[in-house]
Amino acid sequence: MNRLTELNQLAQKLSFRALTEFIGESADWTCEAAQTDDVFPWLCLVVLASPDFVVHQKVLFSPASENFFLRRMGLKIASASAADKDLTPLFDFIKEFSNLQAGSLKAVIESNNSDIGMSLPIIMQGFEDLYFRDRADVAESIWKITNSNVSLHIQMSVEILNPQSFEALTLKLPTPQARRKIDYL
Repeated sequence: MNRLTELNQLAQKLSFRALTEFIGESADWTCEAAQTDDVFPWLCLVVLASPDFVVHQKVLFSPASENFFLRRMGLKIASASAADKDLTPLFDFIKEFSNLQAGSLKAVIESNNSDIGMSLPIIMQGFEDLYFRDRADVAESIWKITNSNVSLHIQMSVEILNPQSFEALTLKLPTPQARRKIDYL
């Protein structure tokens, strides 16, 4: 198995762990490969960059998932018409999830004594295909985390700048930490 496949599998496991730990349940959730032809109106982008490679991790989602996630988090849902609905609580949830999963991947890479930086999660509407669209030197994968009510698609693009350093990485799934309660202000 090559290092890129290992990175992809590790990222899938870390995103599944981040979501199930974040909402406090795992029994009904699955993580599997997905198709890139699914269309989502929103995405959250986080970039991990090192001298050896660049990773763009995108969480693709729909506002239809708002009620499910907010109820799971114990947050109140304001009833409003679709036209003037405030999506801020959903965006906050998705940004926190994106931050948790990318931060977990960053920690694994840092355990190799590799320097890596991480951007803040950015929510945007539409598509982000500006950087990696149809480039031969970029590997892309997409997976989804689903249950019977909702799904999140995660798309990861990896550009390898220094193949020798990238192949030298040791990518191990860290042991889970004790669950901590997150308080929302």
